[in-house]
Amino acid sequence: MPSNIQLALRTLNVPDDLPHRARSLEIEELVDYLEVDMETSAGLSLVNYGSGTPPVDTSHLPWVRLNADGSPAGLYVNHRGEWVSAIPRTVQADLANLRMMTGSCELTFDASADTLQTSDVIEEFDPVFDEAPIVMLTPTGGTLLADPDNAYQYSLRVDSRIDKFYIEYRSHVNNSGSAKLLTLDWVVIGVRE
Repeated sequence: MPSNIQLALRTLNVPDDLPHRARSLEIEELVDYLEVDMETSAGLSLVNYGSGTPPVDTSHLPWVRLNADGSPAGLYVNHRGEWVSAIPRTVQADLANLRMMTGSCELTFDASADTLQTSDVIEEFDPVFDEAPIVMLTPTGGTLLADPDNAYQYSLRVDSRIDKFYIEYRSHVNNSGSAKLLTLDWVVIGVRE
């Protein structure tokens, strides 16, 4: 730890009649009776912050660069005398073009068969993504999950393309003479210019 930062830990006013409690409760309450002070040298900074180029004597610290209006412009580090973005340009480009879509859908699970089924197209992407996006599914309800006496197994597989996605699924539903529905929330995340 640098010599110009000092941490001091001390107890506060602990009552003389503080009762013994379960050890776990005493540990949880310990923070109520402790205080930590941090003393630093005058002018100590652990980061450069502002719109102007940092001075040479603090070039070993990262720079939170600001635009002229005070909005953040990025995080920079000094590499061989030059301030460079701490986030690679390829990552910046991907983040700038990252797109997210959300929605929900419903699948019908046949009670009589354990056969592969394919949903209709869940979502068509317009415009299309640069490459097949990531699709995340979360079961949120439906008659398949609602009946406590219903025994079921199901599996889901997403077929994601640059222009659409659909779901392939298998099911086996016991204790039911009729098809069951499963409601899914979905999130699509991908890169698009």
